[in-house]
Amino acid sequence: DMCKFEAAGELFVRAWGIFEKTGATNTPEAAEVLMYRGVSHAVVGKHLEALEFYARALRILQTIQADETTTASDVLQRTANAHRELGEYDQALECHNRAFDI
Repeated sequence: DMCKFEAAGELFVRAWGIFEKTGATNTPEAAEVLMYRGVSHAVVGKHLEALEFYARALRILQTIQADETTTASDVLQRTANAHRELGEYDQALECHNRAFDI
């Protein structure tokens, strides 16, 4: 439902604004907000947009050296699912394998 998608998007934008105002954009919580913003796009079939948010979340987790956490594994699984939905099966498999290794 597009109304729910738009409402969720607004909440994620507000949450991200709070992280920016407080200088907390490089935190696990900020990465989770980006991951769930990607999820909200994926749910309505916007997988390319979802991949952009997942990539940003992974960059944050790598920056703060939290790329071996369950959050990173979740982001990688969701990234793999988006690649699969786009027919990018090699990338999906690579992401699933990376998530499994965590």
